[in-house]
Amino acid sequence: MARIIFTIALVFTILLFSVSVFAFSSAVLIDKFHVQKLEEPVNNAIDSVIYSPGESRIKKESIQVYENAVVIEVYNAKVNDINIKDPLVNKDSNMIQIVPESPAMLKEGDIITYNKDNKIKTGRIEVANQDAEGYYYLIQNEQDKIRFIQIKSIVIGILY
Repeated sequence: MARIIFTIALVFTILLFSVSVFAFSSAVLIDKFHVQKLEEPVNNAIDSVIYSPGESRIKKESIQVYENAVVIEVYNAKVNDINIKDPLVNKDSNMIQIVPESPAMLKEGDIITYNKDNKIKTGRIEVANQDAEGYYYLIQNEQDKIRFIQIKSIVIGILY
């Protein structure tokens, strides 16, 4: 009986050791032959959702928090509920927006509303640049350049 228990324990130990060696060898091989390109679609998707616009357009001094209300002082603001193809905004969101006074107020990553084909659209700026005709913006999922004159507002906050 003791011999059977010893044999079972020995077989179990050898099996456990074999699994450990296999797992360690697999980890070493994955690390050695790791293909970074396989992660790019996932990393790009994460980057498109986790966006930090940099300098805040709403200063801390402009926000007052009370027991039953939050007051945000924003010059030239408006609120719209616009649905866009962006994981940050959905159909029930309310976007707080300001009207840009100059092209310098716009930067890559900003969510904007703009006029195209007599329709107001919303999208994220992927490229902000200028050419011989002036400032232009390339908007996510948009083929044409959008000019400053077409831009109606910059989203500075989203309320859910």
